[in-house]
Parts: sequence; C-alpha cells; structure tokens
Amino acid sequence: MLAMKNSTSKTTDLLVTVLSDLAVVVDGMSPERLQDPTPCTAWDVEQLRDHVLGWLTPFAAGFVDPQGRAPSANIEGYRAPAGPAQEVRLAAELLAQAIRDGHVQGAALDVFEKEPPRRSVTEPPRGPSGSGKMPCRAISRSA
Repeated sequence: MLAMKNSTSKTTDLLVTVLSDLAVVVDGMSPERLQDPTPCTAWDVEQLRDHVLGWLTPFAAGFVDPQGRAPSANIEGYRAPAGPAQEVRLAAELLAQAIRDGHVQGAALDVFEKEPPRRSVTEPPRGPSGSGKMPCRAISRSA
C-alpha cells in the first residue's frame, strides 16, 4: 500500500510539474507566432494549443467526477481564453485532486458525444475527425 501511495504522489507531482510548464508555455505564446507550424502537421500553434486546452478541462472534470462523466466534450470551435495559463492551472488542481482521491486508477472516462466512449484512457486517441488517426507524429523522449 505504501508503494502505491508513493507512486500516486510521484504521479501527482509529475503531472503538476508538466501542467505548470504548459501554463508557462501557453501564457508566453505571442500572437505573431500562433500560425507557426508544429510537429502536428495538420495544426499550427494556435490550433494545437486550442486542442490541448479544449480537452484538458473536460478530462480534468471527468476524472474528478466519481462516475467518470465529463462535461460536454465537443471542443469544435473551442478557442483558448485570453489568460490560458489560468485554465491550465485550474485543470492541474482538479487532476491532482482526482489522483489523490483515487478517482484515476483504472478509470474510464465518458467524454465523447458523437461516438461510444473508449474503454479506458490508455486506448489510442481518436483524431479530430474521429478517424482514429491523429494529425501528429509521435514525439518520444529517451529515458
């Protein structure tokens, strides 16, 4: 049990660190760079930012809900708010709380409106068209 708690604490710390870094990145995006390309060739910086932030809030809310129900997950037309870093920080707090409360372990989320939900968050994500293909090349880091 102690190993699980340590693992949960480490996961929470890592998630909060990553999302804190994301908050800094989105807060520092200058308007003149929003149309720059990204490794996700189908999306520019603005579109990728909106995609990530648009899904972050429903995922966070879904994990906080004991039943795994997220609010509306249709992010078509979503635009990041003027202060996007605050949205990331709020989602980080919700996700960290969900992990601490044990809502995440083995959780499945119901976030899709137009298709059946995936069985778990570990299944491959679906692309913007629901095709099952993402417009991104996989980016990995060596350990």
